[in-house]
Amino acid sequence: MADKKKELQNKQKSSYKVYQEEHSKSSLGNFFLGLILLCSGIYLIFQNTIISTGFSLSRILGFTPSFGFVLLPLLIGIIMLFFNTKSKLAWFFIAFGIIIILLGLLMGLRITFMPVTLYETILMFGLTAAGLGLVLRGLLGR
Repeated sequence: MADKKKELQNKQKSSYKVYQEEHSKSSLGNFFLGLILLCSGIYLIFQNTIISTGFSLSRILGFTPSFGFVLLPLLIGIIMLFFNTKSKLAWFFIAFGIIIILLGLLMGLRITFMPVTLYETILMFGLTAAGLGLVLRGLLGR
């Protein structure tokens, strides 16, 4: 009776190992197929996207100051830092100047999509969604 129990346990363990090996192979395949589809979809989306820029703080301040005015806190901070290397106010001016410049650049970005057919739109976003689903299936093992 004890032998039959051990034999049954060994059989269950070996079948579980086989299932685990097959599952890991299929999940690895799903992951790489999904990665290819995801990258293809993102590539197509990026190829049909136009990004243009112009420095603008009008969304934050209501007007766009001249770039020299925006650069002034950064320059003051650099001058103060060279005068006194331990000045916290200098580091504040430098950080503030960099943040204002980055915000102006980011707020000035305009993203538009080129005109594409419905088929191309479904292909771009369908590949991306299917690829993401397969990547998640490969990672989470479902």
